[in-house]
Amino acid sequence: MRELRVSPGDLYDSGKIQDATERLRGTPYFTQVKITPIGTDPDQRDLLIEVEEARTATLNFGAGINSNGGLAGNITLYPEKL
Repeated sequence: MRELRVSPGDLYDSGKIQDATERLRGTPYFTQVKITPIGTDPDQRDLLIEVEEARTATLNFGAGINSNGGLAGNITLYPEKL
């Protein structure tokens, strides 16, 4: 909501909607953003906001065993750069 900069009850402004779309695309959280106005009132409309979330981190687990070293394991977390 902080990236949209439009609030419920505001007058419909296509420029603000385009700005909100670009703001959401500029964050590392979404790979796709689509904002669609719904309704026919020229001054006020509902907005359908569709986003596809981006991958924010990778978590890997590993384990192994051998005759010389015994049991070994690891857990690795790779956060995406923000």
